[in-house]
Amino acid sequence: MADDNKEENKTQEAQPDASRKQEVRISFRIPTRLPSVIAHHLTVQPSEDGVLLSFYEVIPPLIRNNTSDDEIKKIRDIGVTAECVSKVFVPGSRYEGFVEAMESILLPK
Repeated sequence: MADDNKEENKTQEAQPDASRKQEVRISFRIPTRLPSVIAHHLTVQPSEDGVLLSFYEVIPPLIRNNTSDDEIKKIRDIGVTAECVSKVFVPGSRYEGFVEAMESILLPK
């Protein structure tokens, strides 16, 4: 019975103490090897914990003056692929700030 109490105390000590929270400076770094891509399309998938943003790039097929009508019809029938180039999960606790940041840079129409 005494051993059970010791385990219970250890569990309580392991829980974070809200009064001990500390601020830590974050240095944001973008590696030079990280490519930049154009995102032509975006999907937004909300969940209970936040929002998953998926960005897609479309590389259209090359159509020249000598491309036949049959080839163009085939491209239209098959369509083109939008490749996912980045997926970003924004936690619910940070989503409002994310939206505010996006709204602050909206270009006038």
